[in-house]
Amino acid sequence: VLARSLRLACILFLTFTFRPLVSAFAVGQVQVWLSSMFAIALMLWLAGHPRIVGALVGVMCCVKPQYAFILLWALAAGQWSMAAAGALTSAVLLAISIAIFGVQNHLDYLEVASALSRTGEAFHSNQSVNGLLNRILSVQRPDEFNNLLWRGDHFPPFTPFVYGSTLATSALRTV
Repeated sequence: VLARSLRLACILFLTFTFRPLVSAFAVGQVQVWLSSMFAIALMLWLAGHPRIVGALVGVMCCVKPQYAFILLWALAAGQWSMAAAGALTSAVLLAISIAIFGVQNHLDYLEVASALSRTGEAFHSNQSVNGLLNRILSVQRPDEFNNLLWRGDHFPPFTPFVYGSTLATSALRTV
């Protein structure tokens, strides 16, 4: 019991002192919660709970639709209960969201997502390939790239190199 408690204490200490995690949480990055759900889903998968994993992935899909590739994998692997739970969870949450916010807000979000995918963000808390490339390009113009001081209403300028590299690395991650 003591060894297990010490392991848990060490894990919690390392988690809550890991700067990228703490910084991302401080500025409200939803990826902190998505990564946590993914880790929990992996543990539940190993423990043999495919339906709960599917439900968690379904929630994740409502925030970042690219997580649907996990459900496609579940279908390809014959994990029907996982895929069904994920699809059902996503469908129910989408229906609730449409009931609360309306169809037009969801359609408008497609335009927002398209604009964000063209620029990304350069702020140091963004630990993605997109963030890294934007920060490299921001060395000469940090204010234009929103690199040093977080401004929630400012995004880096469109750069074909960053956009293309982000698309390429995103595609590679899904393969």
